[in-house]
Amino acid sequence: MTTTLPLSRLVQHPTEVATLVAEQDIVLDRRNAEDLYLSTVERHEQESQGLRITTSALAALARVRPDLAGDALSETLPWMVWLPVDEKTACLQELLDNLRAGAETSQLRPFFLNLAAWRSTAITWSDPDLAAMLLAGHDGDGMSEEDSLVAQPAT
Repeated sequence: MTTTLPLSRLVQHPTEVATLVAEQDIVLDRRNAEDLYLSTVERHEQESQGLRITTSALAALARVRPDLAGDALSETLPWMVWLPVDEKTACLQELLDNLRAGAETSQLRPFFLNLAAWRSTAITWSDPDLAAMLLAGHDGDGMSEEDSLVAQPAT
């Protein structure tokens, strides 16, 4: 359970907030900035351990039964159905690698960046015309190679 309090409550009543955070996580609402999150180290470590265990279990499943792990991930990330089979396998591996590293280091930003990139890729694959254009390659923009070169700036 999480309780939301104004940041001023922490400033005005620090003992009360410290007592409350011992029992539950707190979101400190700030007016002109991103909210802050207060928790105990014990709860944070429990969540981190849960993430590591879950990630390791899914990675082990992916090694033995990549099809089953892919299906499990597709249940959570429905947009994965738009990916071709080989892309789905690459997506699964990259997401798991990033998630395992993030779970171990508490640095999940690379995982979320990778997740957003794969979601964009899946959305592209969902449009058959766009996917066909990308697979066909392109001839450039009609300019010759010589015309497309940019002159080196004068010093």
